Order: sequence, then C-alpha cells, then structure tokens
Amino acid sequence: MTGMNFFKNVLLMFGLGASGVACGECDCCSVYDPLYADIQSDMKSLTCTQAGCHNATATNQLKIDTTAGKELDNYLSLIDQQLVIKSDAASSPLVRVPSTGMATSGAPHVTTLTGSKLTKWQAWINGGALF
Repeated sequence: MTGMNFFKNVLLMFGLGASGVACGECDCCSVYDPLYADIQSDMKSLTCTQAGCHNATATNQLKIDTTAGKELDNYLSLIDQQLVIKSDAASSPLVRVPSTGMATSGAPHVTTLTGSKLTKWQAWINGGALF
C-alpha cells in the first residue's frame, strides 16, 4: 500500500472520505463540494438578504437571518419549506426563482443567480444539499 493510499484509507475510516483530498486517481471525487455556508454567503453577496427582500423579517416564504449562529435554522427552513428539493436543483425554488426571474407566484423576480454562482447552487442541491 502506498503512503497516499494508506492516508486515504485512514481518512475513509474516520468518515472524511475524499472531501478534503483531491485523489487524482479517479473522476469519482471532487476537490470542492459546496456546503450551505457557501450558499448563504452568496445570498449575502447577491444582496438577497437585505431589508425588503429575504432578510429575517421578510413577508415572503424565504427568510434568511444573517445573525451569527442562525445558519442551521436558515438551512432547515429551506428544506422544511421545500425551497430546496435535495438532489433536484431544477425543481428547487431557491435556484429556479432567481435564475429565471419568475417567482413561484408568477410575479417577476430579480434575476440575480447566473454564471458560477448558479452552477455552485445547482451542484450543492444536486449533491444532496449538505449542511
């Protein structure tokens, strides 16, 4: 067993898998898998969480509280309200609405999700929407 294979086996034994290691021996692992923290960070940078949009006191279904320590609550709310359909980005309103510019109600919505951020959000959801 080579040193690298031994290291990978130790990581697998502890449940870390290839998430932190670029294996380079197959196409089965990626160097970077987005997590919810990455998505919430994007929401902040895209100004989705500003007052009047999707902040903690918003009157619409998507509410993101940017107070430190509220990330898990925000994540669980997305899942519970079916704004994220795990493994199905195309059906998830969290992606569909800001990428198409059409709210679930049919009303217009600002088209803010494009390019690499759209790809990241789709990968996050299609990869199981891990916290």
